[in-house]
Amino acid sequence: MNFYRPIDQLRSSELTVVRSGFWNPEYLLTDGQFEYGRLIRDSFSVSQRTIEIADNTFTLRRAGIFSRETLILKNGEVIGKTIRNIWSYTNNIELKNGFKASFVRSPGAGLFTSKMSWMAGDNELINICGRFSFSNPMVVSITDPTIIKQADNLLLMAFIGINLRLLRQARAAAA
Repeated sequence: MNFYRPIDQLRSSELTVVRSGFWNPEYLLTDGQFEYGRLIRDSFSVSQRTIEIADNTFTLRRAGIFSRETLILKNGEVIGKTIRNIWSYTNNIELKNGFKASFVRSPGAGLFTSKMSWMAGDNELINICGRFSFSNPMVVSITDPTIIKQADNLLLMAFIGINLRLLRQARAAAA
């Protein structure tokens, strides 16, 4: 955890997601020079993921087998949750510090790419654009520069968005 760079030292607005591993992949968030965090799937469990950033470790855990909620834990304490809507592709995040945002599919995605965004009201905060690549499957773009001041929320939203895209891909592949 000590070798991740804090996000407030970020110099560009675009980060790349790098996949490492085949059977149990890990996803690193990097700008090409520094690493800002990692998303780890705990063993072969689909229901639990670990997010490591410079000074914190978060765990994403489904609330139940048939639940649409995913709990966000920090040191074993629930700090928020994401809720998947039933009849739309929208996911909502609610943190205990009062932060709320929605993860929606953005229009204008290409044939081999898909673009999803974190929206807070009408403001677009983060774009996650998928690519047709095995080792670099996604690009994370920060569209609102004021969110860099909220470092924990920024990286947490980026990794939760990556996790939601991966879960959506797994559901599409299983169908």
